[in-house]
Amino acid sequence: MILAVLAAGAYFLLRHQVFWLDSFEGQIKDKYSRDIPTVSEHRVTQEITYYYLVIQTQDGREVEAEVPQDLYFRARVGMKVRKNPFGSDLLLY
Repeated sequence: MILAVLAAGAYFLLRHQVFWLDSFEGQIKDKYSRDIPTVSEHRVTQEITYYYLVIQTQDGREVEAEVPQDLYFRARVGMKVRKNPFGSDLLLY
């Protein structure tokens, strides 16, 4: 019983700080990509690109989420987004 109360309390305290626990609906405000150099070998630098969406939630928060490349290219500013708790998948609609 005490463990269940502690787990529920931890969930409600951490859900907005831990992306995996969070749930929200909102609208895409902006999107951007960031190239980060990783390996430099013989004057050739490889870069890894990370893709991000900036989402304005219905409760007024602004959430920045790293997304896969295919979701990034399907997403448009103004599209609606939903994220369910206990996962990192974003649903576009």
